[in-house]
Parts: sequence; C-alpha cells; structure tokens
Amino acid sequence: MKLLAIETVEKQGSVAFSEDRKIALNTQLPKTQRSAQSLVPTIRDGLAQLGWLPKSLTHIAVATGPGSFTGLRVGVTTARMLAYGIGANLIGVNTLQSIAANLSRPENPDTVFSTVIDAQRGDLSAQFFRCHGGGIPAPLSEIELLPVVKWWEKTSEYDKIVVAGPILGKFLSQKPKHVTAAEERMWFPDAEGVSRIAWEKIAHHELDDLWTLLPFYSRRSAAEEKRDRK
Repeated sequence: MKLLAIETVEKQGSVAFSEDRKIALNTQLPKTQRSAQSLVPTIRDGLAQLGWLPKSLTHIAVATGPGSFTGLRVGVTTARMLAYGIGANLIGVNTLQSIAANLSRPENPDTVFSTVIDAQRGDLSAQFFRCHGGGIPAPLSEIELLPVVKWWEKTSEYDKIVVAGPILGKFLSQKPKHVTAAEERMWFPDAEGVSRIAWEKIAHHELDDLWTLLPFYSRRSAAEEKRDRK
C-alpha cells in the first residue's frame, strides 16, 4: 500500500509519501508560495521523483484541523479531489494528534502530552494525549477552545506533562514548573506525523467518506461571529 499525506495547517505545509508505513519522501512546500499554488505541483514532483504513478496511491491522508481556515480548505479539498480522481481511500487526521505522534518515542513511555494551535483572538485549540511506549497517542480529552491561562491551569491535572505547538513560543515564559516544553523543532505539524496516524487508522479500517470529510475549525470565522451578533 502507498500513502500520500498532506499537511497545510501552518504557513508552510508539507507532503509525505510512504509505503507500508515507511517514509519514502517527506518534503516541505516552498516558503515563497501559498499552499494553494504549490501543493499540487509539489505532489506531482514527489511522485515523479519516486517514480510512482498517481494511481499507485492507495490512500490519501490529510490534516483536517484545527488550524488556519484557508490552509485547511486547500488541503482537504485537494485530498478529496485527488482521492476521487484516482479512486484512493481517504483518511482525515487530527492536527493536534499528528503533532503528538511526532513527540511519541519509545524513550518516553506512558507520557502525557498537550498540543496546541493558535485559535486567534487570544485563544488556543488544545488537546491532551497519553502515549504508551512510543505508540500512537490516545486522546485524554476532546479538542477544546481555551484562553492561554485556562490551558496552563488544565495542565496542572498531571504531575508531569510535555507540551508542543507552533504558537508555544509566544507564551513559553508563563510555563509552570511541572510542564516540560518539547524541543522547538518538534512544535510544528508536518506530513510525517499525519502519516503515522493514518497508517494506524488504516490498520483499524478507520477510513473517511469522500463526500462528507470536512475541515475542523475550532471556532467560526470573525465574519460569521460578527454576522450572528447583528
């Protein structure tokens, strides 16, 4: 089986190609272009580099959020169109879980992680996970929309906890003593983490419907909230 993983949550997205769980190619989208411009050409170039035909892809995985409105729409729409065009299976992956998957290692057995994404207007999208022996992180909570202070308070429910997320640097100085920050290079979502979750979901036959998979936004857009207040 061959898998293409797509991650367009942050400003610079990435794609990863893997075969039977082994990463064959992991590449970032160009910094100089928007993901809407660069995603399809990057996928095409990756296939050419590997010598894979598009129809050889059996599964397409995509980060579904939480994350930026535009980035998620681009990623999910591209994944759906490609899966439809080549007849591949489609898998949606929680962005926060994919970050935790990259943190999970055998040297960190039974570790609790919390990963966060900027939700704008002073809030975070946060979720808590427990990782057993470097395996796939199991959710301990639902995805929550929280002010930064409230999130720090919730970390106190655990004696030891590791945190990560692309927004972490902005408020790391507030970190309580019981919290450990992951290495900065591990804060960011990427397609390899999406791949790790996707292969596990394939093993458990957890596929998504092509016609109903949608991005997950932790909150409505500012325009929608403004409209509802009128």
